[in-house]
Amino acid sequence: MNVTITPAPLSGAVEAIPSKSYAHRYLISAALASSGESVINIGTFSRDIEATVRCLCELGAEIRTENGICYIKPISEIKNSPVLHCKESGSTLRFLVPVAAALGGATFKMEGRLAQRPMDDLIDCMSSHGVSFERGEDTLTLSGGMTGGEFKIVGNVSSQYISGLLFALPLCGGGRITLLTELESAPYVYITRYAMSEFGVNVLIDDNGFRVGGAEHYVCNNKRVQGDWSNAAFWLACGVGVRGLESETYQGDMVILDVLRKMGGMYDYMNDIYLSKTDNLCSCDIDASNIPDLVPILSILAARAKGVTVINDIQRLRMKESDRVETVCNMLSAFGIKHKQIEDSLVIYGTNKPFKSCSIDCANDHRIVMSAAIGAIYAEGDVTLVGAEAVNKSYPTFFEEYKKLGGIINV
Repeated sequence: MNVTITPAPLSGAVEAIPSKSYAHRYLISAALASSGESVINIGTFSRDIEATVRCLCELGAEIRTENGICYIKPISEIKNSPVLHCKESGSTLRFLVPVAAALGGATFKMEGRLAQRPMDDLIDCMSSHGVSFERGEDTLTLSGGMTGGEFKIVGNVSSQYISGLLFALPLCGGGRITLLTELESAPYVYITRYAMSEFGVNVLIDDNGFRVGGAEHYVCNNKRVQGDWSNAAFWLACGVGVRGLESETYQGDMVILDVLRKMGGMYDYMNDIYLSKTDNLCSCDIDASNIPDLVPILSILAARAKGVTVINDIQRLRMKESDRVETVCNMLSAFGIKHKQIEDSLVIYGTNKPFKSCSIDCANDHRIVMSAAIGAIYAEGDVTLVGAEAVNKSYPTFFEEYKKLGGIINV
């Protein structure tokens, strides 16, 4: 699907969509409960959340969905040789590989770039705990029940490795995760720890890692998924208000407010709406080590800011739905924004001129689609987004909201 946007200002407010990060974790925790039924109020379902629901059902959970609410009866009997279709969801794959191993094994099927995204460190770590792996072009088959104990793994490749192992530890008698490097994207692991605690499992923070006791087990619970700060950032970057966001959250991407303020923007909170003003922005240095998902929209903010903005620690962006270092640079080039990459940093030279009218290949990356759509507001003429359907991965109603806010689009 190609979408052509005619530049027009957006105004008004939107309701925050549910956090994928919380939804994945609540669903998995509920499916692993020892008995009972959990009720998870998600609201809007993205493609990634649908993938997790399907995979949990294939493992043996019973999940009924009505009006955005999931009613979950936990896994009671493991299906024989389950096949789990992850689509392009990295969270679904990395969270459920350890879980499936602890339950006895499964085959995972992947689409898009998912099979090329890093998994080696997790596989090596699990192999030392009794799990055998067989890799195909777009499949990963694991067998053998995973044992507990100490898991030694790097923390600077994907926080999802650590989350997946944490989910599995109560199923294999407990254990300890020892981090061999500093933990990046740490807020996502804290969301996992919080979600598990809400479903009865206590995760202890240990020296250089985390620990789960052998007596811990999941229990059912009823939860509402909070609003998503990652996707709210796209609207806040162009002055659109967002309602339904919680300030008490483990979501690291709430730091978008701090970045806006650092760049000379303003934000306020009233009547359950976060309001922002992004005129007259100035440049700054940004550490992206814990907020890699914000880099595409931060690059648009930097392109509008006076001066030179440097976004540091971007190396992990190469391992996303696209090589986001390359695709962010391609987006900036298409808009006519001067920039350069220096080792693990992206240097962006802001401009007070309109962005160029252009066509942008979104590289099957939902965050490139949304960032380019926000950038199109500031272009001198039409901007065409090639492959805009990628937005369904996390925000299927994005373009509906865009039009309601005054955006002019042609599909």
